[in-house]
Amino acid sequence: MTERKANDHCCEEAAPGFTDTYVPCNAPATMLVGWPSRGEKVYRMCAPCADHNVHNRSATIMGTYEHPDADKLIAPAIELPPAIDIVTQYIALRNHVDAMTKKFKEDLKPYTDAMEALENAANMLLIQTGQKGLSTTAGTAFYKNWTSVKNEDPAKFQEFLIAGSHWSALTAHVSKEFVETWMENNDGHPPPGISVTRGRRVEFRKA
Repeated sequence: MTERKANDHCCEEAAPGFTDTYVPCNAPATMLVGWPSRGEKVYRMCAPCADHNVHNRSATIMGTYEHPDADKLIAPAIELPPAIDIVTQYIALRNHVDAMTKKFKEDLKPYTDAMEALENAANMLLIQTGQKGLSTTAGTAFYKNWTSVKNEDPAKFQEFLIAGSHWSALTAHVSKEFVETWMENNDGHPPPGISVTRGRRVEFRKA
């Protein structure tokens, strides 16, 4: 079989939809992408392929790829299945996955119920004996504390962060570490707009 190669100055990433053979993307290359830790060659890639590899395959942008005629290169059309086939197959696969997932959960239920019963038994024994852990030759059952943080009033919490110049915590999600540190330094009170729930559960560690 003749080895396929990307056209000069084009993306070397494999085109989607081909699983049995390598077909290059061949869109105009704009980035140089690589995996420095692996010692592999650096690949030419178009922007979408570079973004995919950085976010999904731990690749690194090594630099930009520039060519005077890059904007004139046209990627060859990839023959795609009809829209009806794409939609029909996706829905069929999704339904199959949902059915398998439901059955799998049903098959697991007797085992998860048994594990929950054993967790409750270990909890009762820990309470009765006053121990922090049940150490055996097979392993140990012990308590582990947990904390759940919920942003009840995002606007109020954001206002609090800005007013206090807590810039490192001004992100799209609530930093549990920031909330716990704040509570330690403020008599256990959570920041404005935040609710905190604490508890503990029994966990098991193999010997």
